[in-house]
Amino acid sequence: MLCRRDGCTKVTIVGGAGDLAADVLATTPTGKRILIQAKRYGSRTFVGSQDVQKVNGTYRDVHRCDLAVVVTARKPPWS
Repeated sequence: MLCRRDGCTKVTIVGGAGDLAADVLATTPTGKRILIQAKRYGSRTFVGSQDVQKVNGTYRDVHRCDLAVVVTARKPPWS
């Protein structure tokens, strides 16, 4: 996993139904808590602002993280 390769510790995979917009929780080498949300939809469906807003609404208060990352295999339509 890339998190461990890059020096993260306490890496936990939490994704699944009811994950509250978190697939991976980890601690960076500098001690910050990070939430990673991975999204991949069909070839004609994009990760949209609702997905990003959900992560933004949960990473601090629900998951007690300092940083949040949304990872996707598709480029958003607005870029």
